[in-house]
Amino acid sequence: MGLWAVGVPAYCVYAALTRDVEYRSAGKKQHEMVDLRNPKPLKLITINEEYRPNNELADLLDDINKSQKKGQGRACNCD
Repeated sequence: MGLWAVGVPAYCVYAALTRDVEYRSAGKKQHEMVDLRNPKPLKLITINEEYRPNNELADLLDDINKSQKKGQGRACNCD
């Protein structure tokens, strides 16, 4: 009985820390908060992981955002 009382909570903590699960339900998604030019880990535990800047992808994302903002300004009012 004592082993069960220690083992189950220990497994729950282990499972929660080793899964890549998002527990937040409100706010921005995790992939929307990543800075591609200056990446940093958003995980609680990182083992042998490198986060390198991806300037090409950041430039592409900037171009997409600019074109979306530009397109919103040109939206026609079709009555």
